[in-house]
Amino acid sequence: MNQDFDDYSLDASDGNNINMGKLLKRALKFWYIVLICLIIGCAYGVYSYKTTMPIYKVSSLMLINTGEGNMNSLLGTSENGLPGISLGAYSNIDNLIVFLTSSSHVEKVIRKLDFSVTYFQKGMFLEQEIYDKTPFVVVQDTTENGFTGGSFDILFTSKDKFLINRTGEKTIYEGKLFEKMAIHSNMFTVLPNEKVKDIEYTNNPYRFEFNPLKTLVNRYMREIAISLYRKKSSVYEISTTENNTNKAKDFINELSRSAIQYNLDKKNYIANNTISFIDKQLSGVSDSLSSAEKILEEFRSSNEVMDVSMQGQMIIQQSQDLEMQKATLMAQLDYYKYLRNYIENNSNVSDLMAPSSSGVNDPILQQLISELSVKHAEKSSLQFNSRQDNPTISRINRQIETIKSSILESTKSIISTTNLTINDLNKRLMSLSRQIKKLPKTEQVLLGIERKFNFNDEMYKYLLQRRSEAQLAKASNMADNEIIEAATTKARISPNKYKVVVFVIVIGLFLPLVLIFLILLANKKILDKDDVQAILSTPFIGTMPYTKCKTDEIPFLLSPKSIFSESVRSIRTNLQFFKGKSKAKTILLTSSISGEGKTFCAVNIASSYALMGNKTVLIGFDLRKPRLDTYFIKDKKKTAQYGLSSFLSGDDQFMDSNFIIPSEVELLDYIPSGKIPPNPSELIGSERTSLLFRELNELYDVIIIDTPPIGLVTDAMLLERFADTQILVVRQGYTPKLVLNSLVKENKLDNFNKLSVLLNGVPVKKTGYSYQYGGSYYVDKK
Repeated sequence: MNQDFDDYSLDASDGNNINMGKLLKRALKFWYIVLICLIIGCAYGVYSYKTTMPIYKVSSLMLINTGEGNMNSLLGTSENGLPGISLGAYSNIDNLIVFLTSSSHVEKVIRKLDFSVTYFQKGMFLEQEIYDKTPFVVVQDTTENGFTGGSFDILFTSKDKFLINRTGEKTIYEGKLFEKMAIHSNMFTVLPNEKVKDIEYTNNPYRFEFNPLKTLVNRYMREIAISLYRKKSSVYEISTTENNTNKAKDFINELSRSAIQYNLDKKNYIANNTISFIDKQLSGVSDSLSSAEKILEEFRSSNEVMDVSMQGQMIIQQSQDLEMQKATLMAQLDYYKYLRNYIENNSNVSDLMAPSSSGVNDPILQQLISELSVKHAEKSSLQFNSRQDNPTISRINRQIETIKSSILESTKSIISTTNLTINDLNKRLMSLSRQIKKLPKTEQVLLGIERKFNFNDEMYKYLLQRRSEAQLAKASNMADNEIIEAATTKARISPNKYKVVVFVIVIGLFLPLVLIFLILLANKKILDKDDVQAILSTPFIGTMPYTKCKTDEIPFLLSPKSIFSESVRSIRTNLQFFKGKSKAKTILLTSSISGEGKTFCAVNIASSYALMGNKTVLIGFDLRKPRLDTYFIKDKKKTAQYGLSSFLSGDDQFMDSNFIIPSEVELLDYIPSGKIPPNPSELIGSERTSLLFRELNELYDVIIIDTPPIGLVTDAMLLERFADTQILVVRQGYTPKLVLNSLVKENKLDNFNKLSVLLNGVPVKKTGYSYQYGGSYYVDKK
């Protein structure tokens, strides 16, 4: 029997209780399996770590303004603007996050950084992307014959010549630097990289790959992660994962810079629109002012009148106040008309001028415009990642239309009110005109000219002030967000060395231990003497070590000085303490099931008695599955034609029978089983069996009886009365505990009054000068 997992298992005193100490001891005998698995796990872990493309996390920190939408800007309370005027648009956190991860913004960044071609250098274990360290660059030409993309292997044979082929194909092309090439509809030119010098690239294998823009955009969009850096702060971490850290840093930095620049450009765009609007008004007022000033100068020059009377001055002062109020209202009226036309003809409010740019401070109108801006921001956020028929977008569209209607109604009402106020001012101005008519004719004309001049002058100064404020606001414009830490490498994501260590521990240590313990726990076979004694209370006669031999060999005769032979002698010595009434010492051997080695044990014990000088006979009473012939008849094609079954079923007298056959061992005879009879139990229980033992007692000193397994048939019980002692053979790692328990429960062993147990197939090992059971198998060589 070879040593395997069946040699070890659970030790149980009652079949259920686990002896953990013994279980652990048995498991430790398989230390070499754990060591092998650990070595394999370590080797695989190192190989996996070396051959897996490393992925790094690169991130930057951005300080984001936590305002809600662009309400502050539209209300004219921006921190960077002057009181009453603000021209900057503002994006809140959610909008900025959506913008950063939008396909349009990512595409813009990729185009600027030119990620269309990826470069790799082949190393010992894997390829590494070299990005900014490539000694050459590939310039695509997509204007001719389309563009199919693909991967290409390139090997420089000299400083300016190379061999190139499409990855996976055998066709190789020759090329030169600066020479246009066409391979599989791909038009490109290989150029030297002037930024990279002092790199030996000849005879080093490289690979480059053309990346479709849409694929790149989708990939980088998936990899972007934005998260709050610390609680109770407005600092956000913008990160991505990439094989090449320099490439990831460039991407994250440009992604952040472009978003901040977009925010600032948007503010400046609105500021420029506001200044342009004021400049248009200034242009008209400037022409009117110049004309009025020229007329005034000509009148004074021709009439030699430099000033008006005290009464005229009072009228002029009142007229100036009224004209100033009218100018302000006219500027506001222009804005209201602009707002009405803008709302009616534009769906986007991002370019809408702030009311404060024209001195409009109506709180209701400002609130409506703020709400409209917020709703448009919400809609823009959803449109990045949602379909147009999204129910939420439809709901926001309805809300936007409602707000627009409210703005138009409010604007209509304000325009009507403003017109009424202007009409009232005109009436008051007409009243002043009637007062002027009472003055002298020359003074009347001069007063009218000065009134017109003063009106245009006040209007011009008012618009200049507004333009100056707008220019100051533009100059003070700053981005709402700020990069506070440029992109840096934070960690290596894959392969994770800690995960590799855990894998090695699980595969190389934990898994084999679990499997060993499970196998040991699942094994229900007899393992050692303790297992036998836990079930049976019978005496223990001894053990027979496992020995490597052929099925027809007798180890006791082949190696008389071996540990096996010594164990047989020990059993023979122990058998001397069992004395019987008959002349010959009669020993019966049986087992619980077939295959436990009872015939093997019987042959070796019989040989031991014969070599000690005792005339011994070995009887093959196993009439159902006889194996005794295999040890004494070397020719496997021959069997004993006349044996025990023939004698028990015949009428021959004992002395006339020839079924006792002498063996090659001196003083050892054996009686083969003979032909298998149809009624073995009846033959064994017949009177002829008693006759056999009476005669053998007179002829031999020792009688060894080989019987069938007691757990299967009752033949051994019929022979118990003829034996001085009975031996139950149990085979280590083979005999099920359940079978032994059933023998006890069924009281099959109660009929044996002098029963003892022999444990067969026990592994042994040699340590130093002593032999120990339970280790590796050992047999002395001759």
